[in-house]
Amino acid sequence: MEIAVATVILIGVSAVLLSMYKSGKFFTSAILSALGGIASMLSVNALGLLTGFKIAVNAYTLVICALFGVPGTITLTLLNTVLLRQ
Repeated sequence: MEIAVATVILIGVSAVLLSMYKSGKFFTSAILSALGGIASMLSVNALGLLTGFKIAVNAYTLVICALFGVPGTITLTLLNTVLLRQ
């Protein structure tokens, strides 16, 4: 199970990095994607003051949001909703 999860993550990261490389502006797109993902995670947590919903801020969630951008934040939000709510 752990190998399957690691493989899926590796394929996802490779796809994101490859698309950034093919765009011709790798560093610009990587930085903008990272900033957008982290900003969206912080905005979800800011809205969490009103709704009670938060995403834990740790190294793993920051890396996911920085690598995948806004889709990474959406995925973390869905996983938090589906897996951690009872």
